[in-house]
Amino acid sequence: PAPPPPPVVEARPTAPGRRHAWVGGYHRWDGRSYVWVPGTWRATPRGRGGWVSGRWVHSRRGWYWREGHWR
Repeated sequence: PAPPPPPVVEARPTAPGRRHAWVGGYHRWDGRSYVWVPGTWRATPRGRGGWVSGRWVHSRRGWYWREGHWR
């Protein structure tokens, strides 16, 4: 696909608790176009420090999505 559009600036609602991390929204490729998936608060897994956001990466073969993960 073509390069993804710039990320949407989102207003973060108040966290539901201290053990939650914000997982930002991203553009998902649906096979025809990019669709915005809004961010959300997620409970932090026990023993994990924070969320590493997913991102679009460009290679010689085109654009691909690198999933986010807990660190």
